[in-house]
Amino acid sequence: MKKFLFYILSLSIIIFLQVSSIIHKYLSINKIIPDFLLIYLIIISFYTETYESLTVGFISGLFIDFFSSTLFGFSSFTYVTIIFIFNKIKRFINIEKISFLMLIILISLIIKLFFIYFFGVLFKEIFIIYKNILINYIINIFYTTFISPFLYYILNFIINKLNVYKNQIFV
Repeated sequence: MKKFLFYILSLSIIIFLQVSSIIHKYLSINKIIPDFLLIYLIIISFYTETYESLTVGFISGLFIDFFSSTLFGFSSFTYVTIIFIFNKIKRFINIEKISFLMLIILISLIIKLFFIYFFGVLFKEIFIIYKNILINYIINIFYTTFISPFLYYILNFIINKLNVYKNQIFV
């Protein structure tokens, strides 16, 4: 029950940060904000089993697609694929080292860029919408990578204080 409430509250805050126009006004660089949800999902997947992290990624991706103007299902597909790949290699990675966390975020954003490009080529009319995203995506990559250690420390502090996960991979 504690985990469920944690997911509801934390995902509500993260999705609000991701789609809110108020947050866009103060946190945007060239009208680009970091991908808070991707950072959140990667950090949470270190604490959870594969099935749980994939479920959270799928549901939160659907919420992001619902509240934003992207192709419905695109974020869910992207987040689930990235989480799946990450869950296969997470036992070899020490996320406590910020350099590894930033590298994982960077690789995840490059995978997401590949999906944006792939879907843009697949659906020509949508490619026009994503063209601006492709041009400004470098800013997003660096901004999200730079923000990831701060979000990691905040989430890690909250998770440890609330003792949400009893069988943590690391503390």
